[in-house]
Amino acid sequence: MKLPKVEFRKTDDILEVYSQDASRWYRVKPLGVFFPKNLEEAQKCVEFCYKNGIPITPRGGGSGLTGGAVPENGGVVISTEKMKNFSVEEGFFISEAGAISGEIEKKANKIGYTLPAQPSSLNFSTIGGNVAADAAGLRSVKYGSARDYILELEVILPDGKIKTFGPEESQLFAGSEGTLGLISKVKMKLVKLKKRKTFVFLSE
Repeated sequence: MKLPKVEFRKTDDILEVYSQDASRWYRVKPLGVFFPKNLEEAQKCVEFCYKNGIPITPRGGGSGLTGGAVPENGGVVISTEKMKNFSVEEGFFISEAGAISGEIEKKANKIGYTLPAQPSSLNFSTIGGNVAADAAGLRSVKYGSARDYILELEVILPDGKIKTFGPEESQLFAGSEGTLGLISKVKMKLVKLKKRKTFVFLSE
């Protein structure tokens, strides 16, 4: 099999790291790990695996605790961590799947906005992983989870075709943990950053 021209690593240290997620509950060593840098490279990886019958496990930051990033036996991992370009606008942002959610939050804060769904892994999880896990966090009672703010998802389907889904269709992929396709880009709503007041009570 001729591998696509995409960074591919299979040294023991890489296979060990990418054999598990943050739960450390169980591990399965992949055949190797692809590190695409853009949509075109990610698509090549998916097409290669589809044509050769190789199971795929998409992976963001590996911060999940549910086993979603643990590869299948005889499969490969496609890491989105090098696909990290993003832009923030008034009320929304557009980002490749591998951008760190905390970096998006910092940029959004500068223009008076915030990510509504913030998992505890905000500063080291990826936005694509947050959507794939339908991440919520401590603010979920007020704001809900990631699925509630999706405007658009770009997904590489298992056969390598690229498709863009609107808010309603995207619900299928939120919480799917990468089993239905590789999320390559997201467009999501932001909410206004609340002004906080601090009260100090003094007594004699």
